[in-house]
Amino acid sequence: MLPGGVGEMGLAFRKRVRARSVRGRVRCGRRLQRRLLWLLTSATALVAAACSNSPSSLDPKGPSASRIADLWWIMAGIAGVIFLLVVALLTYALLHRRQPDETHFPGPASGHVFILAGGVVLPVVVLSVLMTLTIKSLKDETASHPADLAVQVIAHDWWWEVRYPQSGVVTANEIHVPAGRRVQISGDAADVIHSFWVPQLIGKYDLIPGQTHTFTVEADRPGVYRGQCAEYCGLQHANMAFVIVAESDADFAAWLSRQAQPLVASADPAVQRGLQVFLGSSCAACHTVRGTAATATSGPDLTHVASRSRIGAGTLETTPGNFARWVTETQSVKPGVNMPSTDLDPTALDALVAFLVSLK
Repeated sequence: MLPGGVGEMGLAFRKRVRARSVRGRVRCGRRLQRRLLWLLTSATALVAAACSNSPSSLDPKGPSASRIADLWWIMAGIAGVIFLLVVALLTYALLHRRQPDETHFPGPASGHVFILAGGVVLPVVVLSVLMTLTIKSLKDETASHPADLAVQVIAHDWWWEVRYPQSGVVTANEIHVPAGRRVQISGDAADVIHSFWVPQLIGKYDLIPGQTHTFTVEADRPGVYRGQCAEYCGLQHANMAFVIVAESDADFAAWLSRQAQPLVASADPAVQRGLQVFLGSSCAACHTVRGTAATATSGPDLTHVASRSRIGAGTLETTPGNFARWVTETQSVKPGVNMPSTDLDPTALDALVAFLVSLK
């Protein structure tokens, strides 16, 4: 009876093992389903974010950004297919695991073929396709095209100097361009390495002191496109923003004509008093206001500062209150910048703000 009893016990043990194995496969399948659901939810959220109004590279508004977005979507699609293939194979392996009483193993030939196909052939094919597409995109991006406008951009800690050599216009932190036109930008840096990046229009271009980097920007339609320094450059790197304002040809020509004009003397006594405060303070030691005795170039040109949407390289909106705050609390608003906080009595500060607001 012992052998028979042992046989019955062994059979019962095998049944229990199989039942536990089935329950384990079920639990693994449920965990896998939850993880797949989480991944799909995350992917949906990423796609939704890409379609929002944020300055995303996946929402291109120019030919250069479109090439980058197309290449990204191709890479994401291929990566998604490979991911789903791996998940499918993993699921198959989890649901068809060898049972404890199974003694059959696949032959070595089938394993070798699987490793050769999945570990050598497929990666070579995929990477070759991606490399070819990337090289083509880089070739198209760096191809030389005639430009309709030349703009010089000089990156400083932490603001952007913008020059229009053909008209002599100098501004800061705002680059106005005609929509649908190629604009050649000659980029340089005055102190450390910065990086010029407008996600919806162009990829990242490093600006290195002593080297001029030339590239082309084109906006398909009028709009305001946010840019950012994309190379860590110091304490206020995150607050080194700028905008590209794409306008119709007529609007751009009108803007350029206004920007080329020097300061027109105002009859307002408060503005006149503010000019004297400006010239008599440290402001004139760093800034230019064309048409006055202030001709320094270590800070942004302020001739038409009130016409810009923001001050402090995107830090504050252009309002009278923010002008006052920027002058008196500079180191609190943007710690580390070269401009010191200026201590002025209320009367002088009101006059200075009136003068700055008049600079349109």
